[in-house]
Amino acid sequence: MKIDLLSQSKEYLDFIRVKPCLICGVYGVDAHHMEEIGTGNNSKKLSFRHFSAIPLCRVHHTLYHSPGITTFEVQFAPPGKRLHLYREALSLFLEWQSGISNPFHNDKGKR
Repeated sequence: MKIDLLSQSKEYLDFIRVKPCLICGVYGVDAHHMEEIGTGNNSKKLSFRHFSAIPLCRVHHTLYHSPGITTFEVQFAPPGKRLHLYREALSLFLEWQSGISNPFHNDKGKR
């Protein structure tokens, strides 16, 4: 059975937008694209880049764009842990596909 992911990319953004912010946990988030779609590009169009989206509230979304990914991940990492935004994006995609929340939560790696 062939699955057409591209046709589901906008549905995936809806899934992301109901999640809490990865940093502060508030609801009412932006779908931040780790693989940027670029200013002026229409996020309402089908795109595989939508599958790189993570939920960030407006404040953290704005803060992300100031220092960039490396500084952001260090600044907002939980105490004693590392924050990997691409790993979070993959985890959310796998949750959407499988229905299993936090698929990386049970592995031996540190989050």
